[in-house]
Amino acid sequence: MTILDLSGMRAYLDGDKEEEREIIQVFVSKAQKDLEAIKASCDGVSLEAWQESCHSLKGSAALLGAFILRDLCHEGETMGGCDVTAQQAVFSRIAEAYDAVLAALNDEGLL
Repeated sequence: MTILDLSGMRAYLDGDKEEEREIIQVFVSKAQKDLEAIKASCDGVSLEAWQESCHSLKGSAALLGAFILRDLCHEGETMGGCDVTAQQAVFSRIAEAYDAVLAALNDEGLL
């Protein structure tokens, strides 16, 4: 699985590069807020906030075609209990995947 598959979004937009850039800008802005919320709720107490933030980023990643990021967010969303060490490990992997998505978008000339 590649870090980013824009084919679905591109097919939906029928090649409209301006809309593509707008969607990517919205994704980046929203993803940064979601990442901040995930990190803030990585405290061993705020399981509901953690799950909601992971769910939000999962949906954005899926729409963009960032399937590895989507799968990691799903892992975070479905975690049982609220173990800080486990949350931190998942958050670290989510953040790394997000950085890889940004790099892929940059390679595509979209950032």
